[in-house]
Amino acid sequence: MATKLQLSVYLLGVCLFSISFLVFVNATVSFVITDIIHQRKDIGDTAGTLGFADELLALVACPFWGLLSDRIGFRLVAGIGYAIIAASLFILVQVTNVYPQLLLARLLFSLGASCASTMVTAILPSMVPKTPSTAGQQPSIDSRNQSPVRGPHDSRHAHLAGFVGLFTGVGALLALGGFLPIPNQLQRAGVTPEKALADTYYIVAATAIIVAVACYCGFGGAATTSSIRSDPTSVRSVAQRVSNTFSYIPTVLKLGVTEPSLGLGFLASFVARSSSVGTSLFIPLYVNASLCDNPAHGVEDVKAHCRKAYVIAAQFSGVSQVFALAFAPIFGYFPLRHRHFNIPLIVATLSGTVGYILFARMNTSKLSPPLLAVVSLLGISQIGSIVHSLSLVSSFVTERRPTKQAGTNDAVADDDDHEETTRLLNRNKEAVEAHEHLKGTIAGVYGFAGSLAILILTKLGGVLFDRLGPEAPFYLLCIFNLGLLFAVVACGIFQSPFDCSMSKSSIVTLLSSIRLTPHLPPHSWYIVSSVTLSVLNRPDEIPHIFQYALEKDGGSTQKQLDIARRLREALVKSAAIAGLPKSINALYALKRVTPHALLDEPLGYSPTGRSVELYDVPSSKIMQRGQAFFDQIYGKVSKRVMGQMDQSGTEDLGITARLMYGYILSNTNVLSPVESSFVLLAGLIPQDVRIRALHLPSHYTSSADDL
Repeated sequence: MATKLQLSVYLLGVCLFSISFLVFVNATVSFVITDIIHQRKDIGDTAGTLGFADELLALVACPFWGLLSDRIGFRLVAGIGYAIIAASLFILVQVTNVYPQLLLARLLFSLGASCASTMVTAILPSMVPKTPSTAGQQPSIDSRNQSPVRGPHDSRHAHLAGFVGLFTGVGALLALGGFLPIPNQLQRAGVTPEKALADTYYIVAATAIIVAVACYCGFGGAATTSSIRSDPTSVRSVAQRVSNTFSYIPTVLKLGVTEPSLGLGFLASFVARSSSVGTSLFIPLYVNASLCDNPAHGVEDVKAHCRKAYVIAAQFSGVSQVFALAFAPIFGYFPLRHRHFNIPLIVATLSGTVGYILFARMNTSKLSPPLLAVVSLLGISQIGSIVHSLSLVSSFVTERRPTKQAGTNDAVADDDDHEETTRLLNRNKEAVEAHEHLKGTIAGVYGFAGSLAILILTKLGGVLFDRLGPEAPFYLLCIFNLGLLFAVVACGIFQSPFDCSMSKSSIVTLLSSIRLTPHLPPHSWYIVSSVTLSVLNRPDEIPHIFQYALEKDGGSTQKQLDIARRLREALVKSAAIAGLPKSINALYALKRVTPHALLDEPLGYSPTGRSVELYDVPSSKIMQRGQAFFDQIYGKVSKRVMGQMDQSGTEDLGITARLMYGYILSNTNVLSPVESSFVLLAGLIPQDVRIRALHLPSHYTSSADDL
């Protein structure tokens, strides 16, 4: 868990200044060209070329910094990034020509800036506090073979991501209101423009050094370093480590395709960064084209040729950023999911889709309330995509979801050798932990998606601006937002409601509430939960219930054995309700995490005694017991229910019911009649099957209603 110092350094250092330094350099690079190098021609073209080279390098640098943080930890990488920024700021005012000196200095700054932006995403998962139920938990006899249950990270990540969006916005304001006025203030004191600009760069470089030291010192602690780096058992060669490190990239790209939440995070990063370019670059150009007879092709030319256009464009950008800042915490505290769909991301993409279409069709020659309302939609869209792209990626990194084992969904089981089971479990544990090991690489790919968006929009949008009209880039941005909207809706449609709820809330919290349900038969909460999950075809979640039951109710070995047997018996009886294939999958998923000492081997002791009943007890006696149990379950309507099955068109339905009740459900050697009734309830309710007045003792009726 991150300390208050680490969280403060992250928000006030990494997040605040990652954007602040970038805004400062982008806003002053033209003055470096004119006041330091003394070039008076082609300023816009030179600045555009430098910006393009910056983003081109960022495409490679972002994944590189992410990979490096996975190897040596983000503490050192963050410090290195801001140290590079400090060095580049000092060098930028020492250059004497554009090519190659200014270009190389700008590329050096791009290297540091891409590191800072990547670390914003890479550090976020480590800053989210762990849930109380899982933090500091010691492994029990069986939990050593299984990863801890995932907690309710989604809302926590969204909350912190909202503050990240807020502080990055404040960082941009810091650059505009804090750093940029310094040259004017120095000139008023009698300093020449050239020296004033150089001194300003020195002040900002000193600030970057302070941030670098703060990152290195403030992020101290084992929780902030790479677990791969600290592994004392690793003896691989340097070449092999490098090879394995670069293999992370295709792994992350594959996860982006197979895992909807991660893929949406990358796509939202693409849309968010393209929206930022649309606000800062194409709005001034569009306004200029509306007001001036001879449209300019660069922001600096807009300032020179049409002062009114520059003022209106600045007002538009200001309104957009104000709404972005205001909505950052709102998006952060808005629920990440609402049953099926990611509502906040839908709101953000709808705002962008509608906003860009309306803005492209409105008269921007003068300010008006409807126009300002449309511009506010652009800011809302931008910050919504930023906050929830960060939240989706961060929550995916720390989400401890079980990976499906071979055979989980097959009715045919694998070899039951205990050593093979242990090997499979260990492999599963590594798969779960791999997401945290990949957090830097995931952050790098996240940054790559954003840089790719900037390159595509600046070049393709510029071409469309010149050839099709000044409104064309906004239609392109509308298409980007519409594509993200379709992706979000598609994920909501094709992902089951149960999956959404499982990723939203902690299984531990859910089990705790079921365990404490009043009037529920003692030690039956895990029976009800497991049968429900088996019926919902989620056998991969049943091992977590078994883990939690052993931790809470399994003090001694005998108690653990009782829990294992009761859980297995409940899943066997659920076959009568949900079908044999689901019971097979559930039982083998349970077996993979069950210690060998808690298994009942074939031809050994049978706690249910069914093998004896099958071969040594007269079938008439078993049928009588089954009929008695059926009468007990259905009460006074039992004869009518059985008669309806006998008259269903085939008497075989009644015979099937008598066999299941006789040999399966009426066996009460492990589960009591009331517990068996709750097995029936837990199996029927998720299937939305009409329950025919099951008869329960009065003091259990309220518990049945709660189910």
